Amino acid sequence: MDRSPPIVCFVGRSGSGKTTLLVEVIRELGARGYRVASVKHDVHGATLDTEGKDSWRHKEAGAETVVLVAPGRLVSVSDCASEPSLPAIGSRFAADADILIVEGFKRAPEPKIEVARAGLARELLLGAEDGLIAVATDFAVEAGVPRLDLNAPEAVADFIESRFLPLRGARA
Repeated sequence: MDRSPPIVCFVGRSGSGKTTLLVEVIRELGARGYRVASVKHDVHGATLDTEGKDSWRHKEAGAETVVLVAPGRLVSVSDCASEPSLPAIGSRFAADADILIVEGFKRAPEPKIEVARAGLARELLLGAEDGLIAVATDFAVEAGVPRLDLNAPEAVADFIESRFLPLRGARA
């Protein structure tokens, strides 16, 4: 039976530093021995295919799924009738991962860490009713959830590990 690993979404305004923080958190969790999978939500519908490349030509010709295979890498581009849920994505593509780290999916029911930067906006986008479990910021804020230092990815990884990975134990 397929299973999805625990899911944590990182949300925030454009330019808040979500990707920068995620890269460091993923790197830190990997260094601790965890297998991390990630998903990037793109509301604009971007594709990995590059116009004119063979894989793009296969897709344009009508292939419902195109799989690119290279040494040490596999990339799949598939049509789907509607946007799949995060647990469905996790079950299909990340069942062997210890955790699925997501950038975006602000409206999904999964737990969220909001990334907020003082230079951009001091108002948060989400509240506890939206699944907010923490805020990673570079300023003091009262959100009713733990505040994590935006510039301390190790502390963010500690939070994720303690909340979502305590019984899994790091893999050696």
